[in-house]
Amino acid sequence: MQKDKNYEQGAEFKHRNAAQANFGQYFPVIMLILGLLEANAVLSERYLLVVATVITALRIMHTLQLAFPDQLPIGFRLLGFMGTMAFFAIFSVLCILVGLQEFGVIDRNLLGNNRSWLGFADDKYAQVSENVKSGWNTIKDKAQDL
Repeated sequence: MQKDKNYEQGAEFKHRNAAQANFGQYFPVIMLILGLLEANAVLSERYLLVVATVITALRIMHTLQLAFPDQLPIGFRLLGFMGTMAFFAIFSVLCILVGLQEFGVIDRNLLGNNRSWLGFADDKYAQVSENVKSGWNTIKDKAQDL
C-alpha cells in the first residue's frame, strides 16, 4: 500500500501528531511530581497508585480525543484537561510544601508526622526519608564549605 505524498499535510496526521506531542509534554512532568511525592513519603504507594492510574486514564482520554476528534466525544478531551489541571493544582502545592519544609521555611509538621498527608504514608518510608535527609544535609554542608 503506497502512502499519499501529501499525508503529512492532512488533517488526520496533524491531529495525531498533536495528540502524541501533547501526551509527551505533560506525562513526564506528572511522573516527576508523583515520584517526588513518593520519595518524600507524602502519600503511600496505595494512594499514589490510585492517583497515577486516574491521571493516566485521564491523559489517555484526552490524547485519544485529540487524535480522533471525529470518532470520540469532546467530553473526553474536556475531562482529561480538567483532571490534569486539578492534578497539577493539588499535587504541585504538595510538592512546594515539601520543598519549603526541607529548607526550613515552614513548620515541619505542616503535612503531619513524617510528612504524611492525613497519615497516608507507610512507615517503611520513614527510614528512606531519614537517609535522603542525611544525604541532603551532607551535600548542603559541603556546598557551604565552598
